[in-house]
Amino acid sequence: MKTPIVFDPMDVTIAVSSERSDMTDILSEIGKEIDALRKDPDSVYYSILDSYIKNSNERPSESFIPSWLLRTILILLAAVIFLSATALILRHRVRVKTRELEEANRSLIMDNERRKEIERKLVKERNRSHFYLDLLIHDIGNIHQGMVNYIQLEEMMSPKEVSDSRALREIRSLVQRSISLVRNIHKFSEATREELSLRRMDIAPIIRDNLMAAVLGASDRNIQIDVKIPKEGVHVMCEPLIGELFLNLFQNAVKFQEGKPFGKVSVRVTRVKDGRWYRMEISDRGKGIPDSMKSTIFDRLERSTERKHRGMGLTLVKVLTERYGGSIDVKDRVPGDHTKGSLFILHLPAAPDEVDEGEGGAASPKDGPSV
Repeated sequence: MKTPIVFDPMDVTIAVSSERSDMTDILSEIGKEIDALRKDPDSVYYSILDSYIKNSNERPSESFIPSWLLRTILILLAAVIFLSATALILRHRVRVKTRELEEANRSLIMDNERRKEIERKLVKERNRSHFYLDLLIHDIGNIHQGMVNYIQLEEMMSPKEVSDSRALREIRSLVQRSISLVRNIHKFSEATREELSLRRMDIAPIIRDNLMAAVLGASDRNIQIDVKIPKEGVHVMCEPLIGELFLNLFQNAVKFQEGKPFGKVSVRVTRVKDGRWYRMEISDRGKGIPDSMKSTIFDRLERSTERKHRGMGLTLVKVLTERYGGSIDVKDRVPGDHTKGSLFILHLPAAPDEVDEGEGGAASPKDGPSV
C-alpha cells in the first residue's frame, strides 16, 4: 500500500531580479517544469493535502508526517527549483557565448583571408615598383652618361672656350647632382629591401677611402682631413653597402664648407660601452645646421623651411645606420653656435670577436648607448 506524502500548503515564491530581456522566457520554462511535475502520476502533489483538509476540516497532525521530514522535503524542493533555474540560465549563457565564438571565428577566418590577399597584392606591387625603379635608374643613367660624354667632347674640341664658359660649368654641376641623386635613390632602394645578409667586416679602410673620395670630389676647395681610427681596425656586422653611409656623411661635411678660406673634416673612432660599441664623430667647419632643422635633418619626408640643407644623402645615412643596428645624431661642433660647423655622432655595435669575416649574421643589440 502506497502512503502519500503531503505537507502544509504554503506559497513558495521565487523572486528573480535581472536586467536580462529574456528572463521572462527562462521563468516560463521553470513554470512548465513545475507543471510537468504536478501532472506526473508518480509524483505526489500537495493537492492531496487540500483534499484531506476539506474532507476532515482540520490540519494534519505531526503524526501524519514528521516536521523534520517536511522541512527536508521543502529544502529539497527549493534546491531542485534553484538548480533547475540555474541550469536554464547557464544553458542560455552557453548558447549565447557559443554563438558569439562562432561569429568571432567566422570573422577571424574572413580577416585572415583578407590579410593574405592584401599581402599578395603588396608583394606584387613591391616587385612591380622595384622593376620600374630599376628600369628608370638604368635609363636615366644612360641619359646622364650621354650628357657627360658630350661635355667631355666639347672640352676636347674647344678647351679654352669651355673653361671660360660659366653655363657649361653649371651644366656639369647639375649633371653631377642628378647622377648623385639617382645613385642615392638606387642605394636607398637596396637599403630598404627586406633581404639582410650581414657579415663581420673591418670598415676602417672603407672610412678612409670614402673620406678621400669626398675630398677629391671637391677639388675646388682646400679641405684638410684629420683621421683617428683604432689600429686594430673597426669591426662591425654590415655589408659593402655601408660605404654609402660614410660617403654621404663625408660629402655632406665637404659640401657646406664652400666660401670659406679653408675647410677641415675630422673623424674620430673610439670604442665605448666596454668595447661593445663604436662611437664615430665626424665634424666639419661648414655652415652648420640650425636647431630648427636638427630633428628632421635625416628625414626627407619631413617639411623644413631651409631646403638647402636637404637631400637624399642624409636620409640614406639614417636608413643604413638603423639597418646595421646603430643610431645617429647631429650636434653643433662648438656647443651653442651652429655656424661653427656640425658634429655627426654615429654609433654602431661592434661585431663579436668569434664571428668569422665571412660568416653571416645580423646584429641586433638591445642596449644601445646614449648619444
